[in-house]
Amino acid sequence: MILVLVAFSVATVATTFFLWRKRHLIKLGFTMPHKGWIPFVGGVVYIKGMDEIIEVTNKCFEELGDMFFTWIGPVPLILVRDVEVAESVLTSQKCISKAGVLDPLTNLLGEGLLTMRDSLWHTHRKYINPCFSLNMLLGFFDIYNKTANELSDSMESHVGKEASDLRFLFARSMMNTATETTMGKTLEAGSKLDLLPQYQVCMRALMTQMVRPWYQIGFLFKFHDLYKPLKTAKLIIKNTINSLIEENINENDNNNGPDPEEKPIFIKQAIKLAKANKFTLDDVDIESNTIVVGAFETTATAIYNALFCLAEHTECQDKLYEEIMAVMPDDVEVTYEHLKDMPYLSMALNESMRLLPAVMFNPREASGDFHLHDSTYIPKGAQFMISIYHIQRSKKYWGPKADEYDPEQFSAENVAKRSPYAFMPFSKGLRNCIGWRYAQFALKIALVKLIKKYKFTTEHKLKNVVIIPTITMNFKDVPKLKVTLR
Repeated sequence: MILVLVAFSVATVATTFFLWRKRHLIKLGFTMPHKGWIPFVGGVVYIKGMDEIIEVTNKCFEELGDMFFTWIGPVPLILVRDVEVAESVLTSQKCISKAGVLDPLTNLLGEGLLTMRDSLWHTHRKYINPCFSLNMLLGFFDIYNKTANELSDSMESHVGKEASDLRFLFARSMMNTATETTMGKTLEAGSKLDLLPQYQVCMRALMTQMVRPWYQIGFLFKFHDLYKPLKTAKLIIKNTINSLIEENINENDNNNGPDPEEKPIFIKQAIKLAKANKFTLDDVDIESNTIVVGAFETTATAIYNALFCLAEHTECQDKLYEEIMAVMPDDVEVTYEHLKDMPYLSMALNESMRLLPAVMFNPREASGDFHLHDSTYIPKGAQFMISIYHIQRSKKYWGPKADEYDPEQFSAENVAKRSPYAFMPFSKGLRNCIGWRYAQFALKIALVKLIKKYKFTTEHKLKNVVIIPTITMNFKDVPKLKVTLR
């Protein structure tokens, strides 16, 4: 009995201390529309499973407006579906840091460009920006074409067969693109350098820890089935990347001068930063890992989603095919000039990324007090969850048919009518995605290669799919695609 009283007293004191530290955020919650206001319990009670998150959040927006306050476990969150609020947050110097809900990603990747706080992020972003300049990315076009050709070849085995889930083909292809442009190596399937299975283990563990926050406690996670596979996967990834770093350092040391034919791969640029004492070797390791994770998972999701939308709307697919054949009727590699002459390709891809964004939420945390566009006071420590998905399907910005696939949403005339913050699959503002142009080139070249050779169809309907917001967007039941030769 005494132990129970002691435990109750300790829990009471800890809870009181926690609420006292959050008092400014609790006060903020009183001033806003709110749902699930009770700390620790919060909005979780309204969600029975991952497949209900989007539906429940949508109902809250419809009931409470485009910004509301809730608790997700011990985390107070402000959910946003308003472009002016989103712009205020994403352009504020006080909201550069990612929110604490991404801590599991930090534990997985380390303090890199994707996860680090604002003070360090500014420095790393400045150093890494040149690696993603247009001139650098144009040097990757032969790699983009090579991996897209390999993807197209791998699709042949599915021609004429039953519709199926083809996501693994895109994951493999985009992993090859990411590793070759980042590390200079295509990590062949089944080889000792094949990191795709290791990254997939990491993604499953990350999803588990984000959905079930108690597994972020190291002691508890040791009892999970993923603990040992994750430990092994992280070790293999680290050893592989370290060996590639060492290999590139040795190559640089043995070279007498710059090679005009050398590819501008990221790891070589990062090693130069290390030799200039701007990066440590740990920074090279972490940032190389971050670039791969940030590139392959999101691009693989985005290209599958684009093909699903085009498979449902074959009239749009046929229009895209006609544009591709008009620009490049011969069997040649895709160039930057080709892509500039394909406006409908951009429209079709943007529309699929609008409806099915690979990254559905953008979390930010206020590092200091600031005000929104309408003078609403936001205290330090407030965490925002900007819902890219809900903004990009809001009828306020996209009209009465906001939930329907229509590439004409991205005609020059329609784009000019909207705030740029109504469409942000690569985020916006001060901390936008550094690889947005890299991803677009990889996606467009792969789509050109595939649509030129194959026709995709599906019996699934966009309006019926149930979307699950894991690390990247997922489906409860994956739409299957049927492939035929043109």
